[in-house]
Amino acid sequence: MSIDGKVRISEAKVMLAELLLVPQLGCPFITGQPGIGKSEIMVELAFDMYKAYEHPKACKGCKSNDGNPESHERGCPGHHSPVFCDVCKLHAQDKLTDGQWAPHVRLKDIRLTHFDPIEIKGLSGGIEVNGQNVTTVFIPDWIPTDHEEYSILFLDEFTLAPKPVQDSALQIVHDRRIHNATISKRCAIVCAGNGENDGANIVRLSGPLNNRLLHIEVELSLDDFLAYGRRKGLRPEILGACEHFPEFLFPDFDRDKKAQPTPRTLAMLSRLVDRTGKDDESTFRRLGVP
Repeated sequence: MSIDGKVRISEAKVMLAELLLVPQLGCPFITGQPGIGKSEIMVELAFDMYKAYEHPKACKGCKSNDGNPESHERGCPGHHSPVFCDVCKLHAQDKLTDGQWAPHVRLKDIRLTHFDPIEIKGLSGGIEVNGQNVTTVFIPDWIPTDHEEYSILFLDEFTLAPKPVQDSALQIVHDRRIHNATISKRCAIVCAGNGENDGANIVRLSGPLNNRLLHIEVELSLDDFLAYGRRKGLRPEILGACEHFPEFLFPDFDRDKKAQPTPRTLAMLSRLVDRTGKDDESTFRRLGVP
């Protein structure tokens, strides 16, 4: 199934907020140019989904607003181990503002290009059962199997992963299981990758996998980027340049260039200027800002 035409990041976020409610009815697949904010959508949804589940039945009466997930009661959508949660890791590293320390659903961001097939489908080994040696499969520890824990499993860089890795991930997407281990019924699965025209060396998905996904192609919007930049406190010089010279933010994607303006690279530039304090016009021009 495929959404007709391209949608803005903000529109995709609204769609995903509905598609990722558990029990999940289908697995979305987001495609779009590198650096336009596909991963950032998932971080924001981790906060939004907590709010969607925050009612007495879902959280079993837990009223904690503490930013530490372990302070929430088991079964609350804010309760999870910080281990293998990319939002928790982000908090620990970047010391985000108080408003962003709100409870969130656990997010595990898996970059499939970093994995071998065996790391996805599990490692075979022998154990003794009733005096007999039998073969079993030890599943990866990042697989969410706790049926009391709300989580998002984000399989990113799907189209850059080798074919055997894609095939290994098919069982997760299609059957919601790895061998005898069942994916948590409160886990939402979403995939993402680049398209054929996005300057990436993609590996096309197989027909069976394509047919099991809900395809959403996203495109960059100036309004969405400016709203994102204001939320994240990006440098006003950068936002102003994009607002007055929109063509700067929408170049034809050139795979031969080492870097080009995208929301990701402009956010990196903003953090670099904040850290160095070099905010004069000549510095911006050397870095490519009009």
